[in-house]
Amino acid sequence: MNRLVRYSDGRPVVLRVDRPLGAGGEARIYEVLQAPDLVAKVYHDPEEAMARKLGVMLRNPPEDADTLLAWPVDLLVTAEGGRTVGFLMPRVSGRRPIFTFYNPAARRELGPLCNYRYLHRTGRNLAAAFRALHRRGYVVGDVNETNILASETALVTLVDCDSFQVRDPQSGVVYRCPVGRPEFTPPELLGADFGVVDRTAEQDRFGLAVLLFQLLMEGTHPFAGIYQGRGDPPPYEVRIRAGHFVYGSRSVPYRPMPSALPLPVLHPTLRQLFLRCFEDGHGNPAARPDAQTWLTALEEAEGDLTVCEINAQHYFGRHLERCPWCERAQQLGGRDPFPSVQDVRAGRHRVSVPRRRAPALPAELSGGVAGVPSVGGGYPSSVPVPASLPDPPQNVWALAAWAFLTAALLPTFRFFVLGALLCGLCGLRTAVRGPGPGRFSSLMAVSGAVLLGGATVLLPLLPKPAGAVRTISGLESAVGALAFSPDGGTVVAGTLRPSNLSGAQAGLLVLDPRAESSRTVATFRGDVNAVAFSPDGRYLAVGFMEPLGEGQVQLWRTADWQRLWERTAHRNAIRAVVFSPDGRTLATGGAFDYVRTREVFAQASLWDVGTGRLQRTLQMKGELNCLAFSPDGRYLIAGTGGGSSTRSVETGQVTLWDVGTGRAVWSIPAHGTTVLAVACSADGRVAASAGNDNAVRLWDLRSGRRLRVLEAGGFWLSSVAFSPDGSTVAAGGSDAVIRLWNVGTGRLVRVLRGHRGVVQSLAYAPDGRMLVSGGRDGTIRVWRLGLPGGDRAGSGL
Repeated sequence: MNRLVRYSDGRPVVLRVDRPLGAGGEARIYEVLQAPDLVAKVYHDPEEAMARKLGVMLRNPPEDADTLLAWPVDLLVTAEGGRTVGFLMPRVSGRRPIFTFYNPAARRELGPLCNYRYLHRTGRNLAAAFRALHRRGYVVGDVNETNILASETALVTLVDCDSFQVRDPQSGVVYRCPVGRPEFTPPELLGADFGVVDRTAEQDRFGLAVLLFQLLMEGTHPFAGIYQGRGDPPPYEVRIRAGHFVYGSRSVPYRPMPSALPLPVLHPTLRQLFLRCFEDGHGNPAARPDAQTWLTALEEAEGDLTVCEINAQHYFGRHLERCPWCERAQQLGGRDPFPSVQDVRAGRHRVSVPRRRAPALPAELSGGVAGVPSVGGGYPSSVPVPASLPDPPQNVWALAAWAFLTAALLPTFRFFVLGALLCGLCGLRTAVRGPGPGRFSSLMAVSGAVLLGGATVLLPLLPKPAGAVRTISGLESAVGALAFSPDGGTVVAGTLRPSNLSGAQAGLLVLDPRAESSRTVATFRGDVNAVAFSPDGRYLAVGFMEPLGEGQVQLWRTADWQRLWERTAHRNAIRAVVFSPDGRTLATGGAFDYVRTREVFAQASLWDVGTGRLQRTLQMKGELNCLAFSPDGRYLIAGTGGGSSTRSVETGQVTLWDVGTGRAVWSIPAHGTTVLAVACSADGRVAASAGNDNAVRLWDLRSGRRLRVLEAGGFWLSSVAFSPDGSTVAAGGSDAVIRLWNVGTGRLVRVLRGHRGVVQSLAYAPDGRMLVSGGRDGTIRVWRLGLPGGDRAGSGL
């Protein structure tokens, strides 16, 4: 790198180039050795237009730019020639992306004491940042949750300020923002070429309102809901273009998600402002509330908050009759959105949701019968239990009728037998203790004896319930990737670098799936996001990224865990590594590798396993998140999306590549804005994809025709895997639940619960009898599934 100096006074600037703090398609971020409070952003390919734009920003800083914005403070130029290559800006520390505070699971883990009052204050500071920019004539343009950072004290900082739209107040020249995310883009801009459109503050207000809605509604998007029409649920841009605000006053073909927060929790003034933005503002952008209006309303709403008598962390509006957070904690099975200080100090806020069990026996019968297990004990949360069952009556003779009704509501064979057992106990109790009509007591005595005897005979015949037979915890960090060895005797896990521990490293763990132990065979300075065994089990490929630097791929020999070679594979994080079926080729995928005319591109790289030589690259638009080979090795499936371009972001794409020719066979819009996981069935006939629209889609591999849509819950699905026989597909994601579907019928055949965070990775054992899952909660769980084969794959349902 050339010698750099500050433009303002010519002082030399020394950067720590061996350890970049951040990297992207356009630039890298470096530490400034002589100024720890500053960082330097250095462009890969500096442009003269960017230099002029930065000059305008330096001459016209917004009010409070030093507290609300990572605003440029000086230009970086080369000592020889004075060419502008970047700029200096304040170093932002102690902040995280804003979504980690409005996402309930992330908040509970990273900021458990950030309550609803905190969210209101954060919203006020966010509105203040937009107000400062708009008053000075700037437009954010690319409004999204990743370029807004927040602290645990509700301070907000907007980053990536050099992407804002800037108007030179002297010449009138506009330096446009050429990127955008559809879920934050107003209807009038959807489909527009951002490279030629001058944006307005009114259009920024739409994105600001979406962020504020998510901030106050537990992460729910204002246009997210359960589709009531025919066909696939439309992506966000279609809903926004149509003005289908799910919580509005107009009739729309959606209903709120079951897990969504009820709109009346919001202060009445805020509710009216959201209606103004998303309904009145749909056809009239000027009707959208400006940043000052939001700031005033949020201040009013915050001042109207009161504190719950039970939990001092529960703040809610005085317009409500009772605490909504206490009710929500009950609805979520004890998982409190805003846990108490005492629970946080004791670590109880991280406890998983209590398992829902079949109705317990009344207190008089809680001791059970000798030799008969108590009802509901030891059965996993993978078994569905109705949300509401009739309360047990206090009158003794009516107890049996209650038991029969309970048994009828429990829809599986296992619980039918348990219901029969319950009925038998109730019948015997009625006969022995009364009171009740004589004939009824006699009838129940006979029925009870028969049912009790039948249940006693049938209970030993029940299949053993599926469950996490092994849980490996205490990993100190989230699990980024998993792989089963071909012989089924070993599981390898890659972990993410703990963000809260100075000097902590990610690891490569080896464990026996039949034992609750693991050992670390290697450590890495950056996250391990991808691992894969070669088909013969002799080699392991590992994809990781130096701390916010370049993506590296390594090949390890599994016999002695020796590293054979390492290559710099991508300019950003490696999201996928996968071996070809013959074991001779390794494919790697980088999140994104370069920016051309403001369009983000990624590539899949094909490497010779024996030599580590690069054979071919497959270039694709957007960010690449996942790869899978077809069983014959002829095709490579890629999932992309989420990258910004000069046009509003396209939906996530699934693309089938011909490995031999390097050409795309077909490419199909598949999910919302990004595809996060892909897999291929063992017979090579079906491909599966999962993404940020809470669904798994099955595709005909040859033609690209969609076969089936499998709906799930949560916000996104980050992992998908076929069983070895291809009869079942499993997926896990943001709601910490793993779901298994029958591929042929689309029927949900299993729901596995146990993780407390995002299920990041899934892998089947080669014989299909076990499924291993890795989560952001720092645990690995091994699930016993039983014999493979469609609906008989396990006994959870």
